[in-house]
Amino acid sequence: MGLELNQLVQPDYSAQYLWVTDKTGAYDATSNATGWGDVGDPAANFRLNESALGVVVIARDAARTVFGNVSPQWKFSSSADPDTENQFQISYVMDSVIDVYSIRLMVANHTPETTDPIISLDSITMGVGDYWYNNADSKVYKKVDGVTTPVEVTDMRELVDALSTLEAGGNTVSVLCTDAYVIKLAVEYGKEYKNYVIKRKEGCSDLKTIFFNMLNFKEDIIGARRSYTSGLFSQTQDIIETLTEEKNI
Repeated sequence: MGLELNQLVQPDYSAQYLWVTDKTGAYDATSNATGWGDVGDPAANFRLNESALGVVVIARDAARTVFGNVSPQWKFSSSADPDTENQFQISYVMDSVIDVYSIRLMVANHTPETTDPIISLDSITMGVGDYWYNNADSKVYKKVDGVTTPVEVTDMRELVDALSTLEAGGNTVSVLCTDAYVIKLAVEYGKEYKNYVIKRKEGCSDLKTIFFNMLNFKEDIIGARRSYTSGLFSQTQDIIETLTEEKNI
């Protein structure tokens, strides 16, 4: 069996961050045959200490907004144990249907001007179409046909779009978690509820209007979650974007 990444995605209650933790764990023939390491594994699973692990978060809005990493986007340690857990802190930009990609890349050491051959730590010679993490400058590069030196990759959407092709070659592994988050909307609802409680204590004459506006807002948030669980991702995204615009978040 080949390596299968396992990630834990957790939103921050403050609506400022997402936390993504690599939970792949060490290879074990009985309990975790798809983990990091290759001891006793005929498929020779990739080792964590020869891999760069990264997280790319993309919203399903029209611009495909990429959430920025607060911690380094790519982590590599030559001394990493197979059961080491890496955690990534990502800036929470906006509510959306969000795709979270955990990616394993090959690692190489070279100057950006290096020409062929470029060989990874796990003895793979880079070919046209390959992507890898360069430990010398902590950047991602790709091999382009007709270009003698590697080309730096700055837009991670390109890497994500190439994942299906990369995985066919067996040197890049990824796992995708898709979820609909409404953290900022939930925070905004909490503010409105608190305001409603204050107005109720004050005996506000327009209490009914405030209550039903708040109730409708809550039902819309629930509706977004229901449409998401029904697999209606586009409809979910539309609901979230409409609410975000209405609340000016």
